[in-house]
Amino acid sequence: YDAAAATPLLNLTFTIRPYATDLTYTVQASTDLANWTTLSTYSATGVKQTVTHAAPVPLGATRYFVRLQVQP
Repeated sequence: YDAAAATPLLNLTFTIRPYATDLTYTVQASTDLANWTTLSTYSATGVKQTVTHAAPVPLGATRYFVRLQVQP
């Protein structure tokens, strides 16, 4: 929950492999599991990273899903 914005958040935490520089980590969100929107994209930097992405739930959304897509 973001108190300043009065918005509920869905947190997605994941670890980026430091030397898997060929991988792209994409955080996506959907309200219906059919149509996905990219929220952020991450890639390896040579050091281990633990990322927590806080996705604000849209006002009025009765369902909201977040996923991590990992691709070469």
